[in-house]
Amino acid sequence: MKPSGKIDFVDGTLREGEQSPGVYFTKEEKVQIARELDRIGVPILDVGMPSISSEEREAISAIAHQGLKASVGVSIRLKRDEVDQASECDVKEVFIICPVSPLHVRSKLGLDEEGVKSLMGM
Repeated sequence: MKPSGKIDFVDGTLREGEQSPGVYFTKEEKVQIARELDRIGVPILDVGMPSISSEEREAISAIAHQGLKASVGVSIRLKRDEVDQASECDVKEVFIICPVSPLHVRSKLGLDEEGVKSLMGM
């Protein structure tokens, strides 16, 4: 397969930005930031993690319904309930975060390697 030469950037400002100590965006601020990123041409936005809270899901849904040119997505862990939450937010992109070390697989997902493979249909 020949590379297309096209690179799409995924902006994680709305997800990663709140991981800084003392940073919190209101729903209105998140919508405004998403609009501004869309205005400058960012093609894909990672706008948060629906599993964080009902308020986060509300903000994500509000962004997803803005009619942006950018494709709106969320980050989720490899858990069925988080897939469902992403679907309920009406986003077009889902970025799956899955730990790979045996310690993290056990502690974060409560699974072993075979359990992760099973979840992924492998």
